[in-house]
Amino acid sequence: MRWAVRTVGVLLLLIVLAWSALHWFIVPRIDAFRPRLEALATRALGTSVTMGALTVESNGLVPQVAVRDLRVLGPEGQAGLQVPRVLVVFSVASLLRGGLEQLVIDGAEVVLERRAQGQWWLGGLELSAGSSGDTRAADWLFAQEEIVLRDARLTWTDAQHGAPPVAFERIDAVLRNGLRRHQWRV
Repeated sequence: MRWAVRTVGVLLLLIVLAWSALHWFIVPRIDAFRPRLEALATRALGTSVTMGALTVESNGLVPQVAVRDLRVLGPEGQAGLQVPRVLVVFSVASLLRGGLEQLVIDGAEVVLERRAQGQWWLGGLELSAGSSGDTRAADWLFAQEEIVLRDARLTWTDAQHGAPPVAFERIDAVLRNGLRRHQWRV
């Protein structure tokens, strides 16, 4: 019985130390991590990713991180995805499983294109890489609890058919992922 009490005490102490480190060391210096996060995202996506600023909007126990002016560039340097604000919301449970509670994307401008050779590109990322393509980004996306897209704009260009660009505006969507189910609402 005594070892169980000590184990619980040590676990509580570790949680308090982790929470303190988060609020006293990481949160006040969150924007200092921006270059490292940009480099990690660039490496993971295989294309240039830039962030304007990182700020914290704390809700008390677990902070929320706001990313301002997020841009994902295409291979020729053109803008594939531009987002004025992304809010990354954590919870204790999401931190324990290594994910997010909610990802809120406000005002995204996304380019979807089919090139003359038939390749598909979304937000500067090639989607038609073949059957041996890397699915890590999709795996991560469908592992998150909830992703909210608010007031987005999608520009569709079909160079294969020579059609003029078509723009869809004011798109709102929610993707909710469970253990065995995914819900997509537009």
